[in-house]
Amino acid sequence: MSQITDGHPAPDGFYRTMGEWVAYHLARGRSMDGLFQEYYADHESDFALPIGLDEPAPWEFREKPFTSHPSPFVGIIPDGRLWGTKGAVVTPENKLVWDVSVEHSSEPPEQHSVFRQSCLPAPQHYDETWAVLTYTASDSYFHWMLDVLPRLDLIRKSGLSIDRYVFNYMSIPILPFQDETLNMLGIPAGKRFQPQADSHCQIKQAVIPSLIGYTSHYPKWAVDFLRKELLPSSIGQTAPSKEASESFRPGPSGALNHKRIYVSRADAFHRRVSNEQQIVSLLGSHGFVTITPSEYSVSEQIRLFASADVIISPHGANLTNIVFCKPGTLVIELFSPGYVNPIYWALSNHAQLRYAYLIGSGRRSPESVHELRGKEDLTIPPDSLQKLLSLLGVV
Repeated sequence: MSQITDGHPAPDGFYRTMGEWVAYHLARGRSMDGLFQEYYADHESDFALPIGLDEPAPWEFREKPFTSHPSPFVGIIPDGRLWGTKGAVVTPENKLVWDVSVEHSSEPPEQHSVFRQSCLPAPQHYDETWAVLTYTASDSYFHWMLDVLPRLDLIRKSGLSIDRYVFNYMSIPILPFQDETLNMLGIPAGKRFQPQADSHCQIKQAVIPSLIGYTSHYPKWAVDFLRKELLPSSIGQTAPSKEASESFRPGPSGALNHKRIYVSRADAFHRRVSNEQQIVSLLGSHGFVTITPSEYSVSEQIRLFASADVIISPHGANLTNIVFCKPGTLVIELFSPGYVNPIYWALSNHAQLRYAYLIGSGRRSPESVHELRGKEDLTIPPDSLQKLLSLLGVV
């Protein structure tokens, strides 16, 4: 037990999962009716292997766990507490619930930062129902779109009336893509709560949907939710809300309906294409237009990807937008040899897209080893790209 002279004791233990919290109380005779509900049964995805110049496909595309999707849940903790910038979930009996409070997927629960606190601030009490949608990497476009927003689907399925939604933007002020998407989803600024470093809140009802993809097992229902909620207004089938319209940041002038798109990472700090001018020149001769998605609003990015027939891009968060492509769109992902990540292959399967890949020059990593964690730039041989385009019938 932590010793304190002021404030509130830090948690003195943890539940590894929300299910473990439920089981603990059930074993002691407490009714947990209505406090834990699962949605979308456990299931496996049947993915088509990617198309490439290699035979067989790299080992990263053949890892079985990547196709396994555990059933997500919504848990309700009466008088639950939230601590810190990332909204760590703490039960009334002062235990951390780790699987909805993960800071680093590679670290065990014992290393959570809440256990390094000598004490916590005295909690502020809120007689409300809050939906807790915090995530450790919510400032990343990919993780915001795939790990945060789809959890709203689970909240809606619960049928609960929510007073406030808790998001950790990891930035002050809120990032433009976060504000725009929340407005598109009908969550105005007045219903949002952003925890701070010294936040410690006790809520009458903390409603907590499970994390979706911190193990990269992104399910089809998450893709379907994003398409259903964000695609229609972005391509003009329905008018966006007033708040969403006001938050749009107009992109460069020009059409948003290019059929062939090359997505540049020239604005990124890492994982850029070192010989990009060669690649842009080659693709330009085949009718490709080069775009940098960060120059566009979310709605404009959605329209760009929804209109394309072929998209080529180095691995990175910009490819998140393939979830808005029309079925049959061809996605060609470019990798460095030291880091092949199959996340967008999985999303392409969920969205019924054609998926191909090309690995750049250099030495491949041994099986099950990501040597450089995906930070290095990549060099794409133009002749290999030309060969792949021919194989795919693009040229």
